[in-house]
Amino acid sequence: MVLSRVRYRKRLRTSKEWAVATTLFLIFAAFVLSRWLSKTFENDSGLELVYAGLMLAFSWDMVHALVVGAIEDAKDKELKERDKTQTSEGVLERQNWEYYALIEKNVPLRFDFKRGNPSLKLWSDSSHLELLEDSLAHDEIGRALGDEDELLQNIALRACLEALGKQDASNEEIKNMRLELFCQDIYVYLKAWLMISIRNRREMPFCEIRQRYPNEASPKKEYYVKAIRYVRNHLVDRPSVANLLREEHRERAKKILKDYLSKLIARIETNSP
Repeated sequence: MVLSRVRYRKRLRTSKEWAVATTLFLIFAAFVLSRWLSKTFENDSGLELVYAGLMLAFSWDMVHALVVGAIEDAKDKELKERDKTQTSEGVLERQNWEYYALIEKNVPLRFDFKRGNPSLKLWSDSSHLELLEDSLAHDEIGRALGDEDELLQNIALRACLEALGKQDASNEEIKNMRLELFCQDIYVYLKAWLMISIRNRREMPFCEIRQRYPNEASPKKEYYVKAIRYVRNHLVDRPSVANLLREEHRERAKKILKDYLSKLIARIETNSP
């Protein structure tokens, strides 16, 4: 049965819409056949059961193959689209625009578009200024915060205490609360997922980061959401963070930080155990 499912799944790579339609058809066909069998073999229940069993097994096998095939097909399409926009042509195009925009901002270009690069436009196009400013703000976050491990650790601790309603706890109380795993997890979210996602201009894989508080078997997702939300809503604007960002990029960089933290919150809410 397993081998047949693998064989069917390889052959039945289809869209989810077609999979649904085919599944409904198989259910209808099984119903019609069962009615026909009941009339044709009404005096031979043993033979009827054999035919019905074969039909059921075949239908289930086909349905399973169609559903799994549709899922795999959708996953392949999503990966191809992501590759197109984030890892190959899309990345090269973005890098080219950043390159041209930097040149034109510092040395204004006058270009014959009929004979020159058809993708290069004059600096008057505000969308390319936006692209450049976003790129510089992303880089500014990496420059200012990427290596600030102690700051990120302090942010993680402050966020964990806030999530637990212990923001006024003394140092002695904090030591007795056994927050190491919680703080480490939040720190990894900030240091690894947040910083690298911003540096690469895309959301990094999420499920590799474990949640271990209060224990790994049954972590409290709501604590993690509260902690990251507190970082987004309060700590990004604190002078200890904001003043590390150069003034010309500060507001845009803060917006980028908050946008990515919002994406992280959404992932925790929807994907965590």
